[in-house]
Amino acid sequence: PNVQKGDVANLKSLRWEKNRHNLPGELRTFIFDDFIHPLDSVNVVAKADLQDVYITHQFDGQQLARLDVQWQHGDTLLHASMNRHFGITNERVQAC
Repeated sequence: PNVQKGDVANLKSLRWEKNRHNLPGELRTFIFDDFIHPLDSVNVVAKADLQDVYITHQFDGQQLARLDVQWQHGDTLLHASMNRHFGITNERVQAC
């Protein structure tokens, strides 16, 4: 699919993962400094209003360690993920 050009007619799923090595953090910093990138990157394609989302999270003590947001736009499954308990720092995008 030609996702970068906004062509999602045949896109069945889009998953964007951003990972950091052992870096749990304060909620606001975690979301606005890191998680916003995968979320915006997935949603810019769908331009969804995010009313029917499924959100999961994990804390390490008082610090956020992982956040996942999933939703469906038409026939397309969308998933944005930020994991700061990962073994390495990397980013992965899966589209099919």
